[in-house]
Amino acid sequence: MSDLAMLQLYGTMGGETEWTTQTVSRSIVFNLPLDPAQGRIDRWWDERVWRLRALTGLTPNDEDYR
Repeated sequence: MSDLAMLQLYGTMGGETEWTTQTVSRSIVFNLPLDPAQGRIDRWWDERVWRLRALTGLTPNDEDYR
């Protein structure tokens, strides 16, 4: 697993991010599957739940992967 800060740094330095309907990838760094969104309400709800989990410390951070 790559450090999030490292991925952000890679993004500012250049390189192409490839987006398809099923994946997003960056050469040598990551290849992630994309889950199709069911609709506006589902996307809104998923993001709010993720933000709540992040605020309460229930999501992993960079330190958890070291």
